[in-house]
Amino acid sequence: MAYNYSDFPKDVWAKIHRSIDEAHDKNLPKIAAFDADGTLWDNDAGNAFFNYEIENKLLDLPQDPWKFVYSLKDKKATDAFLWLAQIHKGLHIDTVKSWAKKACEQQQMEYFPAIKNLIDLLKKNSFEIYVVTASVKWAVEPCVERLGIPAENVLGFQTEIHDGIVTDKQAGYSTYREGKAEALLAHTHGKKPILSCGNTMGDFWLLDLASHIPLAVRSISDTIKFQDKDINNQELKLYEEALKKGWITHNFVEK
Repeated sequence: MAYNYSDFPKDVWAKIHRSIDEAHDKNLPKIAAFDADGTLWDNDAGNAFFNYEIENKLLDLPQDPWKFVYSLKDKKATDAFLWLAQIHKGLHIDTVKSWAKKACEQQQMEYFPAIKNLIDLLKKNSFEIYVVTASVKWAVEPCVERLGIPAENVLGFQTEIHDGIVTDKQAGYSTYREGKAEALLAHTHGKKPILSCGNTMGDFWLLDLASHIPLAVRSISDTIKFQDKDINNQELKLYEEALKKGWITHNFVEK
């Protein structure tokens, strides 16, 4: 089923423009932060990458890879997210990134038009834009670069790379829930974003950092492309919390 994704209402755009003007006038840090999957596009880049690797038999994986991932996630979510990076141990990072690029190209990500316009506006106003994701950093980079955001501004799960070879030792933060906010602040040297945007409760802490525009988006529909069966519930939870806190909310899908 195809959707005509709705634009932000005029009053939301007005608030965004006022916040940008204030950032200029008061010389505030021009920083914006976005979640990736379900926020920038109506899909999951991390899942698309893993599916690509499974379908093309690129890695030595458990017999039922997704079942194994969810068994890890049930015990400790961060272990599952990290494992999806660790499985590339011994490979050259260029090889991993080439697979990620092919996965992104084949998936034909549906970018939300309103988000693309927002990012273009922020870039025109010299904002530093970060994408903070619980997916593997390398999986998300090529999809984000299509929006004109550099790969180094993608904060996600990753492992150390020695002489171009991927290891299984975690590098950086666990970019999940509270870890998203911690990772962003580490990269901005403690400077909070003017605007933060996300779609699930996992993004709550990222949105809570925003000094001016915490933006909770969703694309709830009858046909969900995400592997995660709980995505609707997580979007609704963030929506409910956003209403309590007076944050901006928007559903891209008009039924």
